[in-house]
Amino acid sequence: MKMRLITAALLSLLAIPTLAATTLDPANKDASVALSNGNLTATNTTTNNTLGARATGFATAGKLYFEATVNASDGNTQNHVAIIKSTFCAGSYNCFPGGSAISYTPQTGDVYINTGSPVHTIQTTSPTQVVGVALDITGALVWFRPNGGNWNNDPTADPATGTGGYSVSAVSSGATLYPYIVVGKFSGSGQITANFGATAYSLSAPSGFGNWAGATVNNARATMMGIGAILPATNDNSPQRRLAAGGSR
Repeated sequence: MKMRLITAALLSLLAIPTLAATTLDPANKDASVALSNGNLTATNTTTNNTLGARATGFATAGKLYFEATVNASDGNTQNHVAIIKSTFCAGSYNCFPGGSAISYTPQTGDVYINTGSPVHTIQTTSPTQVVGVALDITGALVWFRPNGGNWNNDPTADPATGTGGYSVSAVSSGATLYPYIVVGKFSGSGQITANFGATAYSLSAPSGFGNWAGATVNNARATMMGIGAILPATNDNSPQRRLAAGGSR
């Protein structure tokens, strides 16, 4: 009890805020991408372009999971559910997620890993369907699961056992990685909603994979506040982590 009070008092004196869940980042998106739904839904407000929004939370290690739902699409092939390096597109958010990125295109099923040409092709995803993304940064593997089907369109693939994943070492090695949503719009509408774990998933996260919401111990604001060293760099919900974040056991 005394330790809890002391920790809470120290955090209060340092004016360290309670860590928020991961969302799409208003400070790291194209100006023509409108965010809504608690900054979880990205809408392209212009035409004839492909624009993106980066997440607030990032990670350098661990096993992480998130989902994305294509709410509306005009049938173009430029929507992407992606993970990018911090150096992606030199700070711009209107680049194709090829180099310095890992991405899946729902309309075509194409998977891109550090290149502008598809390296794999899996199931396609229709509007209103959900894409699950499992990333093992330490193992340098990624899995995509459109609409609850097989991971990477392979009945033997399983993130929980590390089987059937696509190698992403060309992107993940020594990198800081962020989820990234790209919304294309050419004639109709384009909108995608992300879920980083603050609410229940539509699909099931694989065993051993944590929420990107739990990765907010690596949130950029927290890092600038200098508290990265006192919070465990994991995606757990342990009493120690909750206490350090200003919560209770």
